[in-house]
Amino acid sequence: MGPALGGADLDFGDPESIQAAMDAFNALSFEERKALTDPQIAASFGGDGLGAALDSTGADLPLTPSPDPLTVTEQAVAAPFLAQIERVRAHLGRGVKLTATGNPKLIDAKVLMELFNTDDRWEYTIGDWTHTTRSANDLPHMLYLLDVAIAAGAFESNGRTLKPASGWDVLDPLQQCEQLLNCALDMGAVSRGVEPRYANGRPSFFDACYELLDDGALHLIVPAFVVGQVETEVVVDHATDVVAGELGRFWPEMVDGAIFDESVERDVERGLDLFTRLGMIGREDQVEVPDRYSGEMRLRGGTVIMEDLGRHLLASLLSTLGYVVHTPRDLAGLSAGEVVAVLAAGLGDVEPAEVWEAWSRDRDPADNVDELLEVLSASTSTPERLAVMALLQQVPGDVYRRVESVIDGPYGAYALIALDSNDSLVGDLTVDSEGMFEEEPFDMPGELDLSPTLLTDGRPIYEVMASLPPEVALAPLVDMLWAEMDLDPESLIEHVVSLDGDSEASGNGEGPGAFTGMLDDLWRVRSPETAELLEFVGANHPVKATAKAARKALQRHRSASHGSEN
Repeated sequence: MGPALGGADLDFGDPESIQAAMDAFNALSFEERKALTDPQIAASFGGDGLGAALDSTGADLPLTPSPDPLTVTEQAVAAPFLAQIERVRAHLGRGVKLTATGNPKLIDAKVLMELFNTDDRWEYTIGDWTHTTRSANDLPHMLYLLDVAIAAGAFESNGRTLKPASGWDVLDPLQQCEQLLNCALDMGAVSRGVEPRYANGRPSFFDACYELLDDGALHLIVPAFVVGQVETEVVVDHATDVVAGELGRFWPEMVDGAIFDESVERDVERGLDLFTRLGMIGREDQVEVPDRYSGEMRLRGGTVIMEDLGRHLLASLLSTLGYVVHTPRDLAGLSAGEVVAVLAAGLGDVEPAEVWEAWSRDRDPADNVDELLEVLSASTSTPERLAVMALLQQVPGDVYRRVESVIDGPYGAYALIALDSNDSLVGDLTVDSEGMFEEEPFDMPGELDLSPTLLTDGRPIYEVMASLPPEVALAPLVDMLWAEMDLDPESLIEHVVSLDGDSEASGNGEGPGAFTGMLDDLWRVRSPETAELLEFVGANHPVKATAKAARKALQRHRSASHGSEN
């Protein structure tokens, strides 16, 4: 049974039930319909609209970079939409007359289309039919951008005359971008203000698609907000899945095939075009593809890159959509456990060094280290342990020795890896690099630093690591491989295959490779992640010998966990 609409219980398998529900729904006032559908749509996506499907991390976003204020200002000044508006203001001068319907006259409409650099077409041919623009209504993209600019305060229109608004220059570029974004979203970033076409009181498929994607326009770029950049194909695929899953229940014949996929791609590109015009995102590596109908070449695909201006404009808007945004600036005053919890949820496009600097600004670094070691000793999950290790790698030179206090315990390998990355610990062994390569592949320094990282007692870290019990030494490796499996299972398999290289595991009879050889001891790491990792490799590794070795290691791990393996 489906959700109730207008007081009718909806059964998607019963046409009469659907009709009764729709009749009851259409009998309600607009306000009543809106009150019903808004929470209904949100609930169908898990409570967060389109975003819940586009962003698998949920409403609590991973840590994301703090936008640089100077860069934000510079990018606002350079926003393409602002430059286009200034050119239109210059063209309008003291004002131009409008038609009786309140639209620009044909000659002005063509100029505005060119100045706004829209994807409208003045004339095009499909088969034997040629379309020629006869009024501004034939240029919907231009009219949308013009309406957005009017609503934002760049132009004034009384229905008879269009002219520059006097108050626009009072706003700074960042304020102008903020107003343009808000107005554009209100009018529909994807539908571009297209009026819905209702049949018998019910919206058409495309109206419903526009409404869904309009509501989810900001959600489309949340992945780029989190990780910095994302392939356009990923954004389009997510949107396609959401639209098909939601609207396919009512229009199953409309959500199957290449035409549907291309339609959603065009819709998504319209939303991305708006964010690009506002300087919020950049686009790279796009390719030209012919339009199915007109044959005209269109830019598609490539990578969506989040700009600092986009981060600034999105930060407050995302909170209104139910997202919780974390930046390094928010970490000041938190305990080590709280910081690790934030990082364990995901680091996003943030470097650990930025996290350490923001967190340590008003704290004693020695206290930070001590607290982190306590969190490490009490950790219960891979994300927590990896977050602690990443932070310990940022420890400044005057307190790094405190990390040595745990190297003889069960988390010694994590501490050694963190210490090994600290430049303050490097010894003074150097060698003359001259003549090391017959043809030097890059500019070599006069001396090459080959120094081992040393502990306080003078021992090289690699020697100490080699002396650790396998279950201690291999624990960080298990965590790192498990994290890769959790993020991208295919990538993990490619990774472990590459670790083996040319070996018996690859069929060359040269003995087991690096990863296959480690399976003899990897099972000793007593964590739930070990079993999950071995089970996955045993089921998915393409080399039978390695898959068999992983399954055998899994059996030994399970036996040891039950106290029957020594």
